Amino acid sequence: MVGILELVGIEGDDLQPARYGSAGRCFVQGLPCGELAGQGLPVKLDTNGLAPERIERLLAANLVECFAIDVKGPWTKYPLLTGGACLPERARHSLQAVFALAENHPDHFLFRLTEVPALSSGDIEEVEACLPDGFHLTRQEYRPVSDGQETSCPQAMQQ
Repeated sequence: MVGILELVGIEGDDLQPARYGSAGRCFVQGLPCGELAGQGLPVKLDTNGLAPERIERLLAANLVECFAIDVKGPWTKYPLLTGGACLPERARHSLQAVFALAENHPDHFLFRLTEVPALSSGDIEEVEACLPDGFHLTRQEYRPVSDGQETSCPQAMQQ
């Protein structure tokens, strides 16, 4: 998406851009979402979808143009796929709430899944079956990070 500022992370009641990167993109740090939207910048938020109440507030305030939701896999595999950080019931509850938001605001959501080695083709089909009508799952290639180094924007992150 040309001309859209891409952000990662939701902190507190507003979006606080984080200094994370992927696929060669750099992200802004330290500006609340309201300031960015107030300057006329369209904002894309990459999120795991586990904070649907915050997504709903940002959507209601018209502060984010596009929510890119990274679905990790089927609910039952969330403990494995998140290093134990998310139980299946939380994943199911949170993402079903996000799916409901997407049904009501289809122009503001897209769904992705990274094809990590722990996922089978059946797992991916299970995720696809959970998406709201009219949405498709964008599959992303899994690229392991070598040597534990951050692969995005290394020059910017060293400054």
